Amino acid sequence: MTVIHNASIVQKYALMFMIIYLTDVWGLGITHAAGLINIWFGMTKILALVFRVLMDYCIGSYSMLVISSTANALGMGLLSISTPSRLYSLITGSCREYNMKCISETQQSLFYLALVLIMIGRSACAAAMETLNFIGNADEKELRQQFVKSGSGYAAVQATLLVLTPWSVIFAVASFYNSIAVSLLMEKSWSHKLYISNPERSPVKSVVRVFVTSKKRPREMKISDKEFEDAQVLVRMLLVGVIYAFFVLISTICTTYFYQQAKRLKPSIFFRFEFIEVSYLAWYFFYEEIRIKFKSDNRYGNKVDLRALVMGATINAITCCAIAAVVERTRLGVIRKYGVGDIPGEIIPMSRFWLLPQFGMLGYFNTNLDPIRRVLFFEDASLPMQNFKEFVFNGLIGVGVMSSVLVVYLVGKISEMGGRPNWFQHDTENSRLDLFYWALIVLCILFFNIWFHGSNYLNKRLYPRSRPLGEQKIRRR
Repeated sequence: MTVIHNASIVQKYALMFMIIYLTDVWGLGITHAAGLINIWFGMTKILALVFRVLMDYCIGSYSMLVISSTANALGMGLLSISTPSRLYSLITGSCREYNMKCISETQQSLFYLALVLIMIGRSACAAAMETLNFIGNADEKELRQQFVKSGSGYAAVQATLLVLTPWSVIFAVASFYNSIAVSLLMEKSWSHKLYISNPERSPVKSVVRVFVTSKKRPREMKISDKEFEDAQVLVRMLLVGVIYAFFVLISTICTTYFYQQAKRLKPSIFFRFEFIEVSYLAWYFFYEEIRIKFKSDNRYGNKVDLRALVMGATINAITCCAIAAVVERTRLGVIRKYGVGDIPGEIIPMSRFWLLPQFGMLGYFNTNLDPIRRVLFFEDASLPMQNFKEFVFNGLIGVGVMSSVLVVYLVGKISEMGGRPNWFQHDTENSRLDLFYWALIVLCILFFNIWFHGSNYLNKRLYPRSRPLGEQKIRRR
């Protein structure tokens, strides 16, 4: 499993700057590029739930690993070929500069085909790996420590691959790692020793059965207590998962536009663009390591007030957006002062060090989302239900990421009212991201109030005798 995990780490790094590739090489606007990648990423998360259901009935864990590794290797290979690389230039005689003039229609078709294959590969890999992680492994602390270690390795791989600047080389390296994973999985002598047991079936059928039989009379309902409890846990999780999906939406928007802010800022010896990106990951895993050590998310004993966690995450989101708005206002002031906004490729005389506070706050905000997830993830439930809940949460993440595209579109349309210019232009130098960040703050406040009063209504109306949504009990391991 180690080689598959390492291949996934390299692939994540290669895909990290896909939006920058589309804006710099393809010449797409920031809104168009971010919308394309966010929809693709959201579909990847949602498709993992579909593959998890398929694993219950027709595809085994081992077959799913082979399918995922093969699709990832082919997808990253096609992605490398779709770039104007030196090898493609020697074969076809085309130019090899990284701009849209050197990308043929065939390469554009290969690019979209590569995205589809990578989406299938990453979804299938998530379905197989998440399921295997649950077999015989239900220790919360151990799972969290493995998460931090894998994240530390993720940052280390990124720091190692910083020297690989050509896009074709970065994508080719990721394809090479996945090809190694395929060869090891297909090798008979190695795969014969690999023991992969199929997991317990997910409670999809039992949950659907509960909802169908609930339409009948109480005497005709022939369901077990376990099936009813699983259905109740899933409904509670979906109701609370709405606010989690909203926070994912905020995190996606901030991550996308923070990187675009840093693209043309003045680099220095210690604060290169890649250093800022790695520092964001370092802050994230540093906060997570502290949380694991001191158990700050469970300091109130065996019960956690979910509404307090949501309020804390909302405050962090507001702080992050406020810092970003102030920095963006300063950046736009520097652009107007020196008149470098309309000069392509011109460096803005402002240090990238200015972006470190908002990246650090973004890492802290993302860290505080994990307790909200674990409150429901480690709630009293059977192991198959816990496994299935993980994929439902991934589906909610996909919904949140895809919803960010809709939010940007609606805010842009609203900003055009009255004949005013759209806040989102072709590049960030002519956009008004500072106003957009303030709009996100207003949206956070409104959504929190709606969710808070809605949860109180559900506590009183829908669950008068059950555990309220605002107070969840963490199962002791």
